[in-house]
Parts: sequence; structure tokens; C-alpha cells
Amino acid sequence: MASSGWTRQQSLVAFSLYGRLPFGRLPFGRFHMRNPDIIQYANLIGRTPSALAMKLSNIASLDPAITSTGRSGLSGASSADKAMWQEMQQDWAAFSIAMAQAEQELCTTSLPTAIDGPSNLTTSK
Repeated sequence: MASSGWTRQQSLVAFSLYGRLPFGRLPFGRFHMRNPDIIQYANLIGRTPSALAMKLSNIASLDPAITSTGRSGLSGASSADKAMWQEMQQDWAAFSIAMAQAEQELCTTSLPTAIDGPSNLTTSK
């Protein structure tokens, strides 16, 4: 498994998965390394399940739908995560295409794609 920094494609897949695993609507602690979806995606992108779970919790720390309710996620969101969150906010259509393309490039099995629309990601203008 990769131990270096996250590639853009890996991060895009993580953002896509974040949109499918609604932090606020799941039982506490669902962003953990034993979650079957996290295990599947981690294997597909060459990351450990614990690394992907932490990435998802870092993404949650950027989500106003989470932070506005007093919840926080983890506090380790990288500058790249923050920039990607801004990119998503500015142009959801292009970002969703980029997520779908990253999934196609990194994932060899059939997965649901972000192009179908956000189920959890909060976008605002």
C-alpha cells in the first residue's frame, strides 16, 4: 500500500466516496477501517482502509453541513484537501466529471460514480 502523499486521483476517489457515505446520517464511527465500502475503495486505490477512513474524516472537517452542527471530523485536512473542496464548490459539474474519471483510471471493477450527482457533498455558491 502507498505510504507517500495522496495523488489527485486517489483524493478524487476519496471525495467521491465521501459523497456516498453521508457522515451525518451514518451511525457514529462509520468512517472506520472496517467499513466494507472503505475496505473496497482502499484496495482499489492502493491505500490502507485506515488511511482512507482518516482521509474521509479530514474531508468531513471541511464540510459546512458537518461543522455547522458542532461536529468536526478530523483536523488534519491538507492544503490539497482544502483546495479540492474549493474546486468542488466553484464548479460541481467539472469536479464530478474529474471524480468519475479518477474512478475509471484507478478502479478496475464497476463502482457507482459521482457523475450521478452528489448525495452528501454540500455545494454552495
